[in-house]
Amino acid sequence: MAQQKDKLDGIRRAAILLMCLGEETAARVMREMADDEIFRITRAMAEIDHIPEDVKLAVLSEFELSAESQ
Repeated sequence: MAQQKDKLDGIRRAAILLMCLGEETAARVMREMADDEIFRITRAMAEIDHIPEDVKLAVLSEFELSAESQ
């Protein structure tokens, strides 16, 4: 996955975040989503071969900042 974090759309960011959270936690989060969101995110997950460490850290950091500001 050669894209930089700032070039990722929201669906791909969500896919990366869920992949970083692990199966159980991701499943709990996805239970709260609409079917179309689940479809788009799981499709994005299937398209991701490898997530560079810097992209993982950037997506997780962005999520943390967003969660703290709410």
